[in-house]
Amino acid sequence: MNKQVGIAAVLVSIFSGIIFFLVERGIVFINLPKSFFSKQSIGQMYVSGSKKVTYFYYKYGVEEPVNEEIVWSSLSKTDQYKMLVAGWVQHGKDEGLLDQALWIDSVVLSGLENELYLSFSRSFLREDMSISARWALVEGLLKTCKQGSCSLEKVYFLVNHQPMLDYQLDFSGPISINGFMH
Repeated sequence: MNKQVGIAAVLVSIFSGIIFFLVERGIVFINLPKSFFSKQSIGQMYVSGSKKVTYFYYKYGVEEPVNEEIVWSSLSKTDQYKMLVAGWVQHGKDEGLLDQALWIDSVVLSGLENELYLSFSRSFLREDMSISARWALVEGLLKTCKQGSCSLEKVYFLVNHQPMLDYQLDFSGPISINGFMH
């Protein structure tokens, strides 16, 4: 009995290997019916629709809100914040306010959903910016994030999952979601 199971296992392994090789080389194509992929399981799993959001920027000390409609995730609040911040970053790049090489690495929401951790690929504050321009950019991002949840209280700004370093501003701790430009 053990010999038969062993022989069957070897034959199944060889047959699976041959099929995998043929599929990998493009010799055999596996065509699954469209009904195999349920529209509900794919389409509704990731996207629940669109949402109108406002990205906030300050130019020359004046608030300039930008209204846009974005695809809104139904998976989690973390994904929603990531979409919101990624949109803010992209619009800032388009306007020339942010470096083209900047992107959002990750977004983490605390267990109580009152603290948001934003990790960027690099600092979104350019060295040639004045202190007021830096504060204004941070304030705009805070106001943009505030749209995501009313329970959010603090935001941590990180670069590569470490506190963002800036020679004029201190990001070693959280910043209140209400900002500082009242």
